[in-house]
Amino acid sequence: MLVNIVILAPIIGSLFLGILYLARKGLGLSQGFFAFLGMIGPVVSFIAMAVLFTQSYGSSINLELFSWLDIAGFSINVGFYLDSLSLVMALFVAFLGMLIHLYSIGYMDGDEGFGKFFCYMNLFLASMLILVLANNPILMFVGWEGVGVCSYLLIAFYFSDKDNVKAGNKAFILNRIGDFGFLIGLIALYLASSGVKFDYIGLNEITLSPNVAIFIAFCFIAGALAKSAQIPLYTWLPDAMAGPTPISALIHAATMVTAGVYMVVRFDFLFAGLSLPVEVLAGIGAAGALFAGIIATKATDIKKILAYSTMSQLGYMFAALSYSSGAAMYHLFTHGFFKALLFLSAGAIIIA
Repeated sequence: MLVNIVILAPIIGSLFLGILYLARKGLGLSQGFFAFLGMIGPVVSFIAMAVLFTQSYGSSINLELFSWLDIAGFSINVGFYLDSLSLVMALFVAFLGMLIHLYSIGYMDGDEGFGKFFCYMNLFLASMLILVLANNPILMFVGWEGVGVCSYLLIAFYFSDKDNVKAGNKAFILNRIGDFGFLIGLIALYLASSGVKFDYIGLNEITLSPNVAIFIAFCFIAGALAKSAQIPLYTWLPDAMAGPTPISALIHAATMVTAGVYMVVRFDFLFAGLSLPVEVLAGIGAAGALFAGIIATKATDIKKILAYSTMSQLGYMFAALSYSSGAAMYHLFTHGFFKALLFLSAGAIIIA
């Protein structure tokens, strides 16, 4: 099954890279070997995703692989949901992730932690692919937490510098605040949908009371605001520049910060009939777009300017959600490419 290859290629790559990095001195492994091994997972994942996209785009396929949890009537399967939204998002993530991995070979040349860096990068890519391809909210949350852990590891990559560790801690803690709200929302959604299969297809069929739906929607918005660095949980974003520049490109363009927008669109069945939460989200997004743009005019560090630009652009996406999820996803897609190029260009300038 191609979708298995898409997910497993970077996971297996990360596992091998981690083991071999720990044993590198005894085995005498070269940097070139780690570069080759680090590229296999992203390349294979992208090729498999491209084939899957051409085969499945335009249809909705729910693939259930195996039962993960089955406790007192609570059953969660590991599976993937292939529809237009998840296929476009996964192809976008796989393609940009592959290119950023390729760029990293030159950027990290000669770095002592070269193999470890690619281990974390492969795991980051796998986590984001799980997030966007999952067929149920619980598996999505696994990927959601996976990108959070990887962002911590990569922002604090140069952990001998105390400031880098503080930056990693800030990103991790602020995202846990949002994730707590998201988790409460997931629990409330499960309790409100008892008797319905807890996947996206089953949840699309439920009818929630307006008050319950609004409560769950605001819990999900808390998670989205933290992950996508919007007011008031945005302060981790500029400090995330402590990590190597390819990480900035991966976090700000293809993976972590876009997850909040994707999550709101994915739970469209919840937000569709609610005006209040969507309007509040749009107001926060519009305020964030203006606020971050103003801060960027006084910033002097090239990467921090781009970080505030990311916050501003994500504000546009959240504002667009109140009008059209298609418009928000279109801007997410285009932003991923131009912001990745901006960060990678900044890395080239910093090295020069």
